[in-house]
Amino acid sequence: MGSCAEVLAGAGLFVFNGVDLVAGIALCVYSLYLGTNHYAPLWLYVPLLTIGSVLVVASLMSGFGLAFRSCSGCMALSSDVLVWISLAELGLAVVIFTQGGAIDKFLRDHSSELKLSADQLTQFEHHKYYPAYVLLVLCFMEALRQRYSTTLHHARLRRQYQYEMLA
Repeated sequence: MGSCAEVLAGAGLFVFNGVDLVAGIALCVYSLYLGTNHYAPLWLYVPLLTIGSVLVVASLMSGFGLAFRSCSGCMALSSDVLVWISLAELGLAVVIFTQGGAIDKFLRDHSSELKLSADQLTQFEHHKYYPAYVLLVLCFMEALRQRYSTTLHHARLRRQYQYEMLA
């Protein structure tokens, strides 16, 4: 029973590490695209860049903790960091949902500076909530990831304790 939970937690963490790595890179690229082209205000793209960067680092730390038993502490540390990131993801998603009008106004006011055609402006206005949806999914995933990481870390500690008791 215990080894089954450990295998499932390890498999779940492996999948979530991959998703977090891809999502972190995508958030970094997206926020840099928004920021360098001045498509979004500073309060929108800097938090996206920060969350993306921390997701990349945390997924790499968790990956090392998953691959090497001696680095289980990295897995636990990344799990703790991701609790704060999930709260930031949730908060930023709420900000995006509540500031939809401000985003539309920013795009309309700066459409000439941004060199946006009417079609591009319409497309940006229709897709403005997509990052918030992604952030909500990532927030839910981080909660599951926290559980998997805790389960795997405790299973490893229990196995180490049992091994030491045999000696």
